[in-house]
Amino acid sequence: REISFRLSGRKRCASGETDEPIEPAMKIFGFSIIASGLDPEEDEVLDRFYEAGCDDATIGVQNGRLVLAFVRGAACLDDAVASATANVRAAGATVHCVEPCL
Repeated sequence: REISFRLSGRKRCASGETDEPIEPAMKIFGFSIIASGLDPEEDEVLDRFYEAGCDDATIGVQNGRLVLAFVRGAACLDDAVASATANVRAAGATVHCVEPCL
């Protein structure tokens, strides 16, 4: 019978063998990014966000600005927001602020 335990982010077996590094537990975070710089009336604007990695966002328009409501998995909130803002910028939009989902 093999016994496994964690030590320094790796799974070790009683035999001393080490498996691949263990990824940190993923958590789900909800937040919205307010952005501009793209015309929401353009047919391909949703495709641009999807192709840039924003496939976990619901996209709308409020007061002339794009609102991307994300539900993103990451190890921590900072990682989730950083990756989402990078994806929004990669789509060609300008990020104005990030708001928590209440």
